[in-house]
Amino acid sequence: MRNHLVLILAMMATAARGFSNCRCGLMTTLTNGMDMIYELPALDMGSCTNHFECKQRCTKEYNDLTHNGDMYHMIDAFTSVGQFLCQEFKYDLHNEYVYPYYELCNGPWQYADSHSKQMLCCRNHEQYQCTSRGL
Repeated sequence: MRNHLVLILAMMATAARGFSNCRCGLMTTLTNGMDMIYELPALDMGSCTNHFECKQRCTKEYNDLTHNGDMYHMIDAFTSVGQFLCQEFKYDLHNEYVYPYYELCNGPWQYADSHSKQMLCCRNHEQYQCTSRGL
């Protein structure tokens, strides 16, 4: 009985503080599919049927962070969007576009119909100028 009460109290506390059911991520294509470079803060959609709103809000978050997909936009005096993403990502990238994706209520990740203006290239967590050969 005590475990049941603890579970109910935990569920009530979660409901009281809001449920962030829309996840937004910046993805890139790798040989085995998509890989997340960076996850944006989760958003509360209020319901699991608001796919359009989740997609729109994730697209806005992506555009705000990346200055509409510009990998060379400076976040501060020393760090570009691309450099920030390279520091966050665990693998090297060569000539890869960055795509915003969204997920609603633990459903499948879905493409948010946008991509970066430039390709992203990272080596040892450092951004470098992409070339057509990815060298």
